[in-house]
Parts: sequence; structure tokens; C-alpha cells
Amino acid sequence: MKVLIAGGGTGGHLFSGVAVAKELLKENDKHEITFVGTNKGIEARVIPQEGFKLRLITVAGLKRVGLFKTLLGLIKLPLAALQSFWIVLSSWPDVAIGVGGYASGPLMLAAWFLRRPCIIIEQNSYAGVTNKILGKFVKYVITHFSASQRFFAAEKIRQFGNPVRPEIVERARKIEYTRSEPERLNILITGGSQGAHAVNETVKQALPLFEDFAEKIKIRHQCGVADESGLQKAYQDSKIEGQATAFIDDMLSAYDEADLIICRAGASTIAEISIAGKPALFIPLPTAADDHQTMNAKELAEAKGAWLVKQSDFTPQYLADFVKERIANPAELEAFAKLSKTFGRPDAAKDVVNLMHEMCGK
Repeated sequence: MKVLIAGGGTGGHLFSGVAVAKELLKENDKHEITFVGTNKGIEARVIPQEGFKLRLITVAGLKRVGLFKTLLGLIKLPLAALQSFWIVLSSWPDVAIGVGGYASGPLMLAAWFLRRPCIIIEQNSYAGVTNKILGKFVKYVITHFSASQRFFAAEKIRQFGNPVRPEIVERARKIEYTRSEPERLNILITGGSQGAHAVNETVKQALPLFEDFAEKIKIRHQCGVADESGLQKAYQDSKIEGQATAFIDDMLSAYDEADLIICRAGASTIAEISIAGKPALFIPLPTAADDHQTMNAKELAEAKGAWLVKQSDFTPQYLADFVKERIANPAELEAFAKLSKTFGRPDAAKDVVNLMHEMCGK
């Protein structure tokens, strides 16, 4: 097949497209896959590193960017439309896939207008503006969260889950919830690749409150570059066995070692954690568009596969009390881990590929 995958801007959008692309090549390395994005999104750096072809269009966001940038974005739309039509005509894909983000809008509309089979992937529980529009045109909408289905026609929805890269799925599926150190709770704290300053500060202030049960916990903390030195010193000055690093290269090993994960609630993070079957405390980013991280975490929390706390309620005392309670209730952690695993969708990328074949009659 010839496939166009459009969108990106953030890793949460882009990596679901990368997952589908890798699943396609795993099946048959003769498939021709081209990504379409902008030179300012994460795709400009990641896609060449992954070895895929990238074509660029000139488009910018229109929401929450201020009046001047909104007007500038509107001026760019005709050019983005012309570029998108040319990309579709010159590549003539068997399937076009939109993964969200403003770069997917013009390309997917051009593909629809030229009668190319179209799919979009909605990773979050609250659909983004671009996908809300595209959902009216495309043939199928891939969802993970039940809450996102209200934005799309029921006959278009395929709840396959958020596609995760095959190499991550293969390792995550092998992870079992077993306490490597029954006498200690191994905690992984992560705010993503850039860290989360508000989370880091709360943890730093909570460390003195952990001292009554210091010997019962061990912490591994991905904190981002800006807070690395301050957190390293805070751990050294405390009685806690803790390690703060700017970035963890092998996050799956960190998942494997963890008995409890404390993190943000991005769609990709939830997809990976649930495939691995790990219990988590989610602290959604309060500034996320439409508060979608809270909506993402809520579904898993209501199913008793995770805990959810607002950033404003995530105080040092709350964290200390939460950790102390988890230490006292190991059976509860195991129960949450089992429910978390049932929420995972390890075959999502494979299901999307099968749907593509069905659409193409291949």
C-alpha cells in the first residue's frame, strides 16, 4: 500500500502514527509510507530519525494563540490547501490517516475531496478541534476512550485503542506485576520528557514527610533538565533512597521495576502504562487543551485501575499520605494493576492495519 500519515505537533499525536507505520512495515516492508507535517512540530525531528519520508506543509494553529497568530494562521490556509492537494495527487495514497494536530486538517480534507480512503485517530477522551471537523468526512474514527465517542457518528467509530509502537508493545506485554522487593515500594515519578515542574516541587517538599517510612520506599524520578540538580540534592539530603535524572532512556525498564507510577495523564502515557499493567497516580496537566488529560485519567480511575488527583490538590501532605496508604495496602496495588492491564489495547496498531486492508480490498 501507499499510505499518507498526516499530523503531529506533539508526541501524543505523532507516535500513534509511527506505531501504525511500524506495524505496516513489520507486516510487509514494501509498503510506501509518507508522513506529512510542519517544520515546527516534533515530526520534523522524529520522522527522519525513524527513517520515514516526511513532506512539509505551511500551516499553523488557530486556537488559543492570540489574535495576530490566528490571523497569520488563516492567511496560511490557502497555501496549505494547495500543498496538500499536490501531495495527495503526486503520491495518490491507498489510505490517508490523520493523527490529530493542525497539520492533519488540510491534508485529510484534500484526501477526502479526492476520494482517497480516510481514517483519523483520536487519542484523547476529548476530541481536538481538527478531529471534530475531520470526523464529519472520514470513513472511520479510531478511539481509545469511551468518552470521545460522543464527538463522532457511531457507525464510524472503531474502538481499537491508542496505537503504541510494536517494540514497546512486545516488551510491555511481558511485564508482570510482581514486587521485586516486597519490603519496599518502588516508585517511578515522571512528568514526561520535559519534566513537570509543579510535580517536581511537590515531591521535593514531600521528602521530609517520607522520613518516618523512608526504609520502605525507593524512588526513581524523571524530572527534566531544569530541575535535575535541585532534585538530586534534595534526595541526597533526605533519608530516602532516590535517584533524579533529567531523562530516562529506557522507560520500559523503569515501568518494569515500578510498583507504583506517579505521572501526567497524556494519552500515550496511559496507553503504555495500561499495556504494562501498572497502577498509577495521575496528576493531569491543568493547562492541557480542554482539560483533556483529566478526562483521559478519569475513565481509568473510575474503573479502579488508577488514582486521579488535581494538581491543585497534589500537595506534599497529600503525596505523603497517599504513599503511606499504598505501603499499608499491597493487595490494593495488585488489584489496581490487574484492572489497569484490562484497559490496555496492545493490538491497536495491528487492528488499524487490518482495517486499512479491508478498506483497500487487499
